Amino acid sequence: MSVGREILDTLRGIVLMNEKVERLLRVTERLEQENAQLRERVVRLETWFEMIRQAASRRTLPPG
Repeated sequence: MSVGREILDTLRGIVLMNEKVERLLRVTERLEQENAQLRERVVRLETWFEMIRQAASRRTLPPG
């Protein structure tokens, strides 16, 4: 194999690796957004459950 061919193959490999890294970056950014949305939902659920717990603790059982 000629030196020129080896250089071209190496450059092609570098370009392919760069494309993979960019694809991984996009996936990571999307996952970060999804994670933030899930955290917000968990906080809302925790708040909702805490409000229910507090409301239930204020109620007393009817006599009987």
